[in-house]
This record gives sequence, C-alpha cells and structure tokens, in this order.
Amino acid sequence: MTVENHPGPNPEVLEAQSRVCTGPHQSRPLGLKPSDPQPGRILDLILGSARGELPETQRVSSIQMGAFFVAMALRRRFPPETRWSCAETEAFTGYRSALRQNLPPEILFLLDPSRKLEGRNGEEAVLISALGKILAGDHLSYRETRRMCEAILNGHVRDALKGAALIGQRMNRETYDEARGYLDAAFDPSDVVELGVDSLTHFGEPYDGSPKWVSESTPSSTTSTRSPTSVNRTTDRTNIPARPFSSRRSGQRWDARLSSPRHPPIGT
Repeated sequence: MTVENHPGPNPEVLEAQSRVCTGPHQSRPLGLKPSDPQPGRILDLILGSARGELPETQRVSSIQMGAFFVAMALRRRFPPETRWSCAETEAFTGYRSALRQNLPPEILFLLDPSRKLEGRNGEEAVLISALGKILAGDHLSYRETRRMCEAILNGHVRDALKGAALIGQRMNRETYDEARGYLDAAFDPSDVVELGVDSLTHFGEPYDGSPKWVSESTPSSTTSTRSPTSVNRTTDRTNIPARPFSSRRSGQRWDARLSSPRHPPIGT
C-alpha cells in the first residue's frame, strides 16, 4: 500500500479548495476581493510543502495538491464567471518556473496532461488513463470508473492521483454509469440483496453541489430549516411506485442500491 507522509490538510488550502473544487456554476475564483484566499499565498504554501520548508502541522497534503490542481485545470474550461480570475492567471504565470522545478511529476501531469506520466504499477496506469479523460472534461464508462475506483480503494496509487480523480470526476458531474461504477467497486453486485415491495417512500433528491432550501409551506416528512447549509430538500412522496426494487407486474428485478436494473460485473 502507498502511504505518503503528509499530515495535512492545510486549512488555508482547504478554504481555497472549498471555492474552486466545485461545479461549473458554483466555483468561486480566488483573489477577486482582498478577503478572498489569494492564489499567490496558496501557491506559496504548496511550494513550501513540496520543498519541506513548512512544519509538518502546516504542510499541504499530497491529496490536497491533487484536488486543488485538478480543479484549476478543469476550471480553464468553465463559464467566464467561474473560470480563472485575473489574480489566478497572474499568480500561475509568475510561479510557473518554481512550480515546474519543485512539484512532483504527478502534479505537473495535472497542470499539463500532455506530459507523459508513467504509472508505478498497473493500478496507477489505470488511474492515469482515467485522469486523461477527466482532465479533458470527458466522462468515463461504467467499466472505466469501476476499475479506477477499485485502484483507489486498493491503496497502491499516489495520494495526489486519488484526490485528483475523485474531485475531478465530481466537478465534471458524474453520469449515472459513473455513479454505478463507484457503487459496484465498493459493494460487489453479487452481494446485493434484492427485495420485492409494492411501494417505496423516497426522501431527498440528488445533490448537485448547490445549497437547498425548504419552503415553510412545503409538506415534509422530516424537520428542515430554511438554511443555506441544508443539503437535501425532503418531501413526502408516499405510494410512489418502487422503481429501485422489484416490480411484481413486470417481473423485472431491480438493484436496491440504485434506480437501475441489476448490472453484470466487469468482464461480462
């Protein structure tokens, strides 16, 4: 198992990540206001960590670096309001030479995917291949996603690549097949227990990264507050046909974990 000695996470870089490691309509560029995290300061912290100049308690972890730089790479293609700010462009231009000299090859690959990065083993090769598509803003197939997630879970890949793959795919907004690939990597389909029910009550809805609010007049089966920190909008949806489970009329079996028919494992 690959274990890297970076205690992290650095809180200042975490604050920057909370702004840039989100979707194309939620990202907030750095350095727009004096109170914002400043991109030059973030790059100083990353370089100080890469050089070993910061105390261990202040270092930026490898997985943070991977997540931050994949986010910056993807944001080059975002809409103008969430793309790089002038401050970010100036900082990366001014720090270009220092970044090239001090960052490890896996981080330089994220900044410039045209650079060739060799995997240390077969699992890293799988992850690097997947990142090539993720960095281009493309989606993976079910099989590609499942293999990538299995490589991450096995622990034989560099931390920066793990962080880059997970955050990058999230920022690209996972497709249904990608979400299914993650699920099947963690819970083998052969272990699924199938149930037959006549109806199912659903709570919540898919979370797209945006804050959710619940109107006081909205019928709800749980107590919710009108707060930007609320994640799910929950409404009472009793007696909706049980799509995730078996349908007695059609006779089709459904995977209880996702609203989809049961899918075969990789290789079939």
